Amino acid sequence: MGVPLAAFLALVAAGTWALASHLIARILAHLAPDRRPSPAAINLLRCTLALLGFGVLWALLGGARPSPVAWLGLIVSGALGFALGDHLYFAALPRVGVQTSAVIGLANVPLAALGGWLWLDQPLPARVLVSMGVVLAGVLLVLCDGSGTETKGGSARGGHLLALGAAISWAAATLGGHAAMQGAGVFVGAFGRLLGALLGALLLILLVALRRGGSLRQELHHLARPFRSPSLLSLLAPAVLCASLLNLIPFHFALQALPGAIGALLFSCTPLFTLPLAPLFGEVVGLRTLLGTGLGLLGVAGVILSGGALQSPTAPPPALRLSPVAVEPIFGALAPDLVAGAGGELALSYLLPGPPARLEWRSFDGDEWSEGRELARGAEWFVNWADTPQLALREGGPVATWLEKLGEGTFAYGVRLRDATGEVSWLHRDRSPVEHGFVSLVALGGERLFAVWLDGRNTHAGEEEAELGEQGAMSLRARLTDGREVLVDPRTCDCCQTDAGRLADGRVLVAWRDRSEEEVRDIYWTAGDPSAPLPPGKLLYPDRWQIEGCPVNGPAVATGPRGAAIAWFTVGGGEPRVQVAFAAPDLSSFGEPLLLSEGEPLGRVDACWLGDYLVVCWLERDGLDARWRARAVAPEGRRGPLLDFARVSGRRDDGFARMARQGRHLVVVYRDGEEDLLRTVLLDLPSGEAPARRERQE
Repeated sequence: MGVPLAAFLALVAAGTWALASHLIARILAHLAPDRRPSPAAINLLRCTLALLGFGVLWALLGGARPSPVAWLGLIVSGALGFALGDHLYFAALPRVGVQTSAVIGLANVPLAALGGWLWLDQPLPARVLVSMGVVLAGVLLVLCDGSGTETKGGSARGGHLLALGAAISWAAATLGGHAAMQGAGVFVGAFGRLLGALLGALLLILLVALRRGGSLRQELHHLARPFRSPSLLSLLAPAVLCASLLNLIPFHFALQALPGAIGALLFSCTPLFTLPLAPLFGEVVGLRTLLGTGLGLLGVAGVILSGGALQSPTAPPPALRLSPVAVEPIFGALAPDLVAGAGGELALSYLLPGPPARLEWRSFDGDEWSEGRELARGAEWFVNWADTPQLALREGGPVATWLEKLGEGTFAYGVRLRDATGEVSWLHRDRSPVEHGFVSLVALGGERLFAVWLDGRNTHAGEEEAELGEQGAMSLRARLTDGREVLVDPRTCDCCQTDAGRLADGRVLVAWRDRSEEEVRDIYWTAGDPSAPLPPGKLLYPDRWQIEGCPVNGPAVATGPRGAAIAWFTVGGGEPRVQVAFAAPDLSSFGEPLLLSEGEPLGRVDACWLGDYLVVCWLERDGLDARWRARAVAPEGRRGPLLDFARVSGRRDDGFARMARQGRHLVVVYRDGEEDLLRTVLLDLPSGEAPARRERQE
């Protein structure tokens, strides 16, 4: 959804809320006390109708389900905003009137802005701050007039406090709801918030019953009054419909698309809509009120037109496009690795299984691959669909790794390293006839190269030789190619790919799949100086994926000017999904995971930055076959549409797709196992005029 449309929907939500406020205030003012429903009863009726409506919309139209943590955030947000905030607001209406309640509700704007700045790192450019000031100036004019206020009895001071409590609750709910809605479909997100509203309403009823010393049954009896009286229900129906679906559908679309502080401002334009409606409900509108309304609307227009506040980086990514450039396939090849050099050059390595097996590499000019150039060959190599050779570009030429046998066992092999001069050596000092592999290489500039790999020496070692008491466990080790190797993690998953990337400050970020004593295999990460021992690994997110065997599904690391991110596949909780988490600016932690997949993913993820957005690709089951899918996602959590860029069988011999950036394009190489070849596609994100592209026949 475009941001201007989201801003318009936020204003629609404010307008429908204004109409609902007048309708509800009129009902509460004109009904006899013995027929008058409580604010809690009206709120419960409204939330019940909305919950049913959004449940039907979710069932019919579907949508991405949020993560378990996001579910909790949605429920808490709904309890704060709908159950507590709206209840306090409805309670304030008969005490101080619609206009005063709505104006006091504007306090949630600075509260949300402060919260967004403190906790969500959301900017507020100067133009937006000025426009917010114009809005508040208009509100002050309205307050000076006071024409829209009608006190209907009760304590005015108490009404002011109730309205202020509503503003505080709304601010917290807007910020929390915006964060929890990321990665979830609009309808399922709204369903989760409304579920929280019902749970929160029941909790409020219990607290009220305890405070009054009455019974919970009696409170529930009063609460159900609108449901038991057809005449009262028909009277409330227009107000409840306006305050539920007509209000909450545009509200939740805007809540997901807009930054928390900006959304709070636009949602809080309700006083600007209550005033034009006031004459219809018998209220007098004065000159100051008219001037204040015009000034407030002018300020709202300034917010909407402040492109710096409403555009990237909080706008959703545009749709990925498949370029019409057709690249000649590479026949008989498998196990691709794709890397971009510091100067923008792009190189691909791949295996030709032989015998003898050969490792070749090619460069890409944007239209076609160069002729293959041999890096190495051998008769005693270990060739595997998942443990692929790695390539790096550094001054002097390409550097590559491959797997070579160390004994008679099936998985007795080690990692050979060819440097830029063509000299071949072992990557690791251990020569035990066990598994060594799943390498990641990071070019650090000049002649420096960092490597990390899985090492099975402890699976062969005796009790006295096993390090840190982890006899029998696969370990993760690292080294600079001109330095000593270090132990990173003494117990890891046996055959999940590792990944690593270089950060802007020269540190390296490493990610891998750990393995606990209880066979929980979640993703861990560490970052540090590559020339020193890396800090102990940290849990990326507690997926709690417990599996007896290795899933052969490692994480993907992406580093770039906009920061660092890790994408991964998990079946924690029994639900297969692809997720991504973005690092804090100082890399002290990673944020909550964002759900990317929507079908039945098989994993095999890769990730790469393309401008301001991260692009993640993965393999997903599609009937009897499978498809490669990709999606762009912004660090702030906005997700672009899904793109299906290839269909394959989904078997092991399809291997792993690899992505790298070249200019405005992402070059993606994947294997078609049925045709026994490597295919290449180009993806891009539209940015103004797309340059002309030459088409080639495959």
